[in-house]
Amino acid sequence: MPGSNPPSFVFHTPAKLNLRLKITGIRENGYHDLVSIMAPVRLYDRIELKSGAEKATRITCSGFPVPDDESNLVFKAVRAFSSCTGMDHGFLIHLTKNIPVAAGLGGGSSDAACVLMALNEMC
Repeated sequence: MPGSNPPSFVFHTPAKLNLRLKITGIRENGYHDLVSIMAPVRLYDRIELKSGAEKATRITCSGFPVPDDESNLVFKAVRAFSSCTGMDHGFLIHLTKNIPVAAGLGGGSSDAACVLMALNEMC
């Protein structure tokens, strides 16, 4: 229908808690080899995602303060997906950040992974 808004998709991305984390080595690229035992917790970020009318992706954020620019892991996930698939349209994304930032609960990684899975389903 002309002039109608594109549908919004809402996702809840879970936090996790490391019960055990052991670094077993370091790789040449600086990343660590590790063994981890994790448990999900009942704490979620909320992501609202919809197709944008422009080629640019815009992110807005509420809740715990996180960047709303290209340094945000959600934005990086969209850019990586676009690069790998040739997708050339943008998205409007609102991130409600309920998982504390830099607390070791995996919120940023969970958000990025969710967006990658959502884009794969949408496109």
